[in-house]
Amino acid sequence: MRVGALLGALAWAVLARAGEPSVAVTHDLLVQNDQLAHGPAYPLDPGVRGHQFQEALSAVLDAGPWSGGFTVRDVNFYKIDASTTLARPDVSLYRIYAKYTGDGLGACAGDFNTLLGRGLILSVVQNDTVLQDWTIRGVQGTWNRGALGVHGLAGTVSNNERLRGNGFQTWAVTGLEASLEWSHGQRVGVRAGTIRDGTVPPMLDGLAQGRRETRSVDLAGVNLGGGTLDYYLEAAAVQYLDPIAFPVPFRATDPARGSGAYGLLSCHRGPWLLQAEAKRYRHFDLELNNPPLADRETEKVTKDHSDGLRLYAQYSFPDPQLTLLASAGRYREGQLIAPVVFQGSGLYGGFRLEEWRDRLDCQCTYGLKTVHPAGEYPEKLTDAALTYRFTPRWSLDLTFQDRRNRSPGSDPYDQWDLTTQVGRSRWGAVYVTHQFDSLVNTTANPFPTHGSTNAGVRITFGNGSYADLSGGRIRGGEVCAGGQCVILPASKGWKLLMHVRL
Repeated sequence: MRVGALLGALAWAVLARAGEPSVAVTHDLLVQNDQLAHGPAYPLDPGVRGHQFQEALSAVLDAGPWSGGFTVRDVNFYKIDASTTLARPDVSLYRIYAKYTGDGLGACAGDFNTLLGRGLILSVVQNDTVLQDWTIRGVQGTWNRGALGVHGLAGTVSNNERLRGNGFQTWAVTGLEASLEWSHGQRVGVRAGTIRDGTVPPMLDGLAQGRRETRSVDLAGVNLGGGTLDYYLEAAAVQYLDPIAFPVPFRATDPARGSGAYGLLSCHRGPWLLQAEAKRYRHFDLELNNPPLADRETEKVTKDHSDGLRLYAQYSFPDPQLTLLASAGRYREGQLIAPVVFQGSGLYGGFRLEEWRDRLDCQCTYGLKTVHPAGEYPEKLTDAALTYRFTPRWSLDLTFQDRRNRSPGSDPYDQWDLTTQVGRSRWGAVYVTHQFDSLVNTTANPFPTHGSTNAGVRITFGNGSYADLSGGRIRGGEVCAGGQCVILPASKGWKLLMHVRL
């Protein structure tokens, strides 16, 4: 990390002389010995099999309307396929940006996260749950004067999935949107965007290398009907200009043209909150989009042909602070050639209790999802969490998740995770995670059960700094959140994670 240390020391020396601006420097270190890691990346290079690390040094300057920062990263394993050790570490200037925010005017150059509208046609946002930290590298600007607002951007997006020696796939994106408050609490907006496929690694020559153009219009209102009603409606159209992917129409409906629509209606009166949410996509590619869903947001939404409807109700008691919730939904998901691949319904309900007798917080939800034909979705899902404070400093935390699938078209399984943590405020915590998998069909699976345990200790320091040392085995598998999915590899060994902030 010599390059990062040099840049960090130089930035600290220069910026500290400014006196008035505030400067924050953070250093993150992840070191792990993974006995399940693949490697080396190249057969003739012995590499470093299980020893993996990632180090990042960041500096952020805030000086009134001006701000900026950078991150230098040194890593010897793949960001997505974390079980593969690189033959040689990769040192890079990972993130850099400069930003200005004034009275009704904003501008940013470098790396940034943003979306158009609510993300129906373009959404490039951070998603820590699935280790996705895509950014747009380019420029964006905003201008707001009274009832009128304008937002524009241009740059490139990389998917961060490095293929050995073949670089990344990238997209060039541009977007422009404007909104006008035509009445108190009500707005109308229009937007347009272009996503052009750029660099495609040689291994992926079959991918589309054209562009898609999107346009949308929306209506939104807040605090209507005496301050109890909110709504949002957006309709979008997309055109694919790609002779490779769409040489001829597959059906009478032109597959090079698609549409998307999303609507949300909320009513909040007293202790009640009622919502109705609907979506409809036709030939709508969501690869760079994370629009709101009309069902539980634990599943992926990469299908380009889907419908969904969700009804949600919530009732809150003031004393104790108890919230009851329930949701019911219907959905269909498919692809371009097969209009409907999966269809079914989803139900879930639960409660949330906060600050009961100043000691207890707990929440639990139970969901049932049916799919026809039998597919990849779990039928039953239970989530529960509990925090009990013995004293103002000592506490016990329990989190539990149980997933069960009895679909006849796939291997039935039970899968649950339980994490127990005992913590002391301003000191740290000790935790143990136990994971259990049971494949019910023992004929097809001669080793039907598997358990894994991971334990660790976390020490906290002042100013948000901490160190976390753990060891054991962690299950891998697909993790989905907000429309993005990754395959996280299993790991076995020890791991040290440190975050230091100055």
